[in-house]
Amino acid sequence: MKLFVSYRRQDSGANAIGIAQYLEKEFGRKNVYIDVDMQAGAKFPAVIGERLSECDVMLVLIGPEWLQSTSGVGNPRLYEPDDWVRLEIATALRQPKITIIPVLVNGAQLPEKNALPDDIRGLLDHQAATVTLAGFRHEMAGLVRDIREGQTASKWRKRTAALLVATVILGAGIGIYIVKFTSLTVGGSPVATSSRDELWLGGSGPWALVATDNNSNGYFIHAKSLRTYGDRVSYQVRFSLAVGPTRPDIEKNLGVYEDDTWIIDCKRSVYRLAERATYSSTNEVLSRFRFGDPEKLDLSEAEALQEGSILSAEKQVVCDKEMRSVLTSKPAFDTLDYTYLANSPTGNGTVLYSRLREQSEGDEPIKVSLLTRENGDRTPSQWFGSDIRGASFKIRAAVQRINVNCTERKLTSSYTAGYEENKQIVFLTPHAEGSPLDYRRGSILEMLLTVVCTSARASFSGRYEGTNYSNYAKGGQSEQKILIEVKQRDNKVELSFQGASGGKGAGSGTLIDGKVSTMSLHSTVPECPGTYQGPVSFAENNVTWSFVGEDCGGAMKGHGTAVRLLGSRLQ
Repeated sequence: MKLFVSYRRQDSGANAIGIAQYLEKEFGRKNVYIDVDMQAGAKFPAVIGERLSECDVMLVLIGPEWLQSTSGVGNPRLYEPDDWVRLEIATALRQPKITIIPVLVNGAQLPEKNALPDDIRGLLDHQAATVTLAGFRHEMAGLVRDIREGQTASKWRKRTAALLVATVILGAGIGIYIVKFTSLTVGGSPVATSSRDELWLGGSGPWALVATDNNSNGYFIHAKSLRTYGDRVSYQVRFSLAVGPTRPDIEKNLGVYEDDTWIIDCKRSVYRLAERATYSSTNEVLSRFRFGDPEKLDLSEAEALQEGSILSAEKQVVCDKEMRSVLTSKPAFDTLDYTYLANSPTGNGTVLYSRLREQSEGDEPIKVSLLTRENGDRTPSQWFGSDIRGASFKIRAAVQRINVNCTERKLTSSYTAGYEENKQIVFLTPHAEGSPLDYRRGSILEMLLTVVCTSARASFSGRYEGTNYSNYAKGGQSEQKILIEVKQRDNKVELSFQGASGGKGAGSGTLIDGKVSTMSLHSTVPECPGTYQGPVSFAENNVTWSFVGEDCGGAMKGHGTAVRLLGSRLQ
């Protein structure tokens, strides 16, 4: 297998070298071409043409500046007739034997078709891959698998071209095309079924578990396969071909797992199959048929989704914008501000939460993200309580989206998403809309309800006036009037103070049940630096505190109390 790496130096030069080196380890040094290998004095057009004529797979690296890169006179290089990146792609597109894979690097997005010259717009008809610095090893492993599977499928299509033609002709009257092998052998021996856990060699990759059937068979959506076309969404799903009453049409020796590409009309709740492929336990393509382009398939006579079916669960994931984003984006816990709630039920981790917006309107539920973070990996059977065929991943963290109704003291959940240690999503479980979460006294869910609703009802923001008492270790006491300003947002408290003698300071803490167990403060007076910490308690209109610390006067400890000034409630 010969691979050609196309890239623009100013855009993705460093990425290209790293990707090429990884591919060389997988396919051999002589089978990967990148133009840094060109010998001095070689004629560029001749060498490129020769390499492309030998090429089986072209990787087109697209970085953030791939489309915007300009020539010395300011024109977009991609529109210049002698731009070599453009000529490489156009040449490859004219050769059907070449598999073309756009590879997005450095956070780049695919360009719009109308932004490309006419002769390379076909590039966007090919499935893209993404390679990032954080997920380089896993994403490159997935890319290598895709390359190998694609080439296996290409060879299979050539071997069975005549059979496909005959099958299409015979099936044209009913519009269903089936390729079936009654006797299949690999290396002279019958293909044997294998454990579903072996189907993803090297891990689950970008596949995320979204549903299970009555036989504990897992259904996995490829996180990078989602495409939207207005109300339509297409996606790829993989599952084991478990022999049993649910799949009586599948013979043992026909294959051990299947990939389907479905197209769903989210508005009309109808669906249709766009492509189906069956694989052996060694990832060899046994059969494949494409029914049409997901964007253009006629859905006028498509089947209606049945409530409670596997497809209806998949529809929840791919049609809900928020869940679709969870499946394809970085985990939310990278950006949200989480607060500790409790130790995890296993005792080997923590449970944290974050409000998704500052306030709810009226009786509208408060949206909360609940993060369970384990200190070690948990298997699917440990997490879900039972084995799931195909679930070979390890779970390090899970995020559950919860709606908190303080008026009715009711909790409902939209979904739960699980992640491996590298923050790659491994499962996304949609929950029935409006289904209440049961919680018992003292449970984590009851703690969440209490903390969220307490902070939602009470507001301690305002200005307070009182007295602070200090005792210095070196001797001496202090008693002075103090003015305090408190700003509260949910359970986050920011406090600033100013003493009658000129001392100033500020700090912050987390409010639970009207108390900040430890608030850290620091002096904001440059000529007298200092730090202090201790508990702060709030009631309806007063605040009390105690502290230990040290400033320019030396080590000290103290306490105080203050009353909220009338009309000083801060919004």
